[in-house]
Amino acid sequence: MKNFTNGLMNFIKVKHKISEPSLFRLCKIYSLIEEMLEAGTNTVSSKEIGLKIGAAPHNVRKDLSNLKEPGVIGSGYELTKLKASLEEILGLKRYRKACIAGLSGLGMAILDNQAFLGSGFRFVAGFDPNINVVETLKTSVPVYPSYEIETVVNREGIDFAVMTIQGDKARAIADVLIRSGIKGIINFSSMMLVSDRAFIRNIDLPGEFRFLSALLAMQS
Repeated sequence: MKNFTNGLMNFIKVKHKISEPSLFRLCKIYSLIEEMLEAGTNTVSSKEIGLKIGAAPHNVRKDLSNLKEPGVIGSGYELTKLKASLEEILGLKRYRKACIAGLSGLGMAILDNQAFLGSGFRFVAGFDPNINVVETLKTSVPVYPSYEIETVVNREGIDFAVMTIQGDKARAIADVLIRSGIKGIINFSSMMLVSDRAFIRNIDLPGEFRFLSALLAMQS
């Protein structure tokens, strides 16, 4: 995956200046903690965390040192306290709304499965430039033609968007989303998007397959 964020430190003043690789690991640690708590686990060591997320234990300890109360007990961490501290530093205590731009194929698959977002996030709107598509869709989430993006984003207070629109329209729709107040975009389109007014994560699926192919090639 490319471009976890664009201009991260230039876009906002952050309370805790943490590197992008560290932020990425902290997000993975949070997901791991949710799984472990659900399984009934109460404590975890930095070594265990490192093994499960593919990171060195010293990097895990360094990452967790950014937390106010990491919940250190003995040689490990208390998961409930660690989760609470991560929620604070990752901004997960605030409920955030998201939307989908592009309602065919991948877009609808994501929109119809709120579990993709995890806890603390929820899809509240979908948009598509094709009015005929919008009028024929059956979904529990309200959907709108793209010309209503600005009105709906402002009315609903939407922070994030998932972009699945392909081709030349992707950049134009992204510009409208950002202009309307969207603060972050997960981009599944084939076009690399860059902005100094919003965080953008470009998900390069062909690039990921090429990387996997390269790993396999190196083994032969």
